[in-house]
Amino acid sequence: MFKKILSGIITFTSLMFSSYEGNVAEFSNLFYRYDTNRIVLTTKLENSFENDFEDFFYSGSKIIIWFKLKYTRIGELPTETSFKHTIVYDVLRSEFEYFIEEKKLKGYTESWNELIDIISDIEYSIDKNEIETGNYIVELSAELEPVFYEEVKEEIDLMLLWGHRNPELKERMKVEDKRY
Repeated sequence: MFKKILSGIITFTSLMFSSYEGNVAEFSNLFYRYDTNRIVLTTKLENSFENDFEDFFYSGSKIIIWFKLKYTRIGELPTETSFKHTIVYDVLRSEFEYFIEEKKLKGYTESWNELIDIISDIEYSIDKNEIETGNYIVELSAELEPVFYEEVKEEIDLMLLWGHRNPELKERMKVEDKRY
């Protein structure tokens, strides 16, 4: 395990001193649907976990992706919230444990590709009593939390892997009827 961590840190350090540009992480278009008691917003992080991410995820350190959501009815104050996706690789069991906060979804997978699909999907529900009919601006951003490697007493800013650019989304949403 120490070799994987050290390898990740060496990779990261070499990236810091190179002309590395990072992944161009972005969100897909925002979709929303009316459910029985809520509006469900969905999007996907794209181009986000390619290249050197795999080394860091397999290190066994806790990886946290923070999301900040803001929706504003035109002419009113915004409603803001944040949520996170947490991933830890269990070296002994050779599997990833994940928690997708907005879905209250906890699970395990051995598959890197399946993990990326799971953590890239964003599905946030807004209770129908918390939103009025009208036109809204919806904004969403993501950020990677720095990782501290205890073995080498080093904090690594994973945002370098996104070129220090937060993926951001800003779209309009029209809520027509609260009787869904």
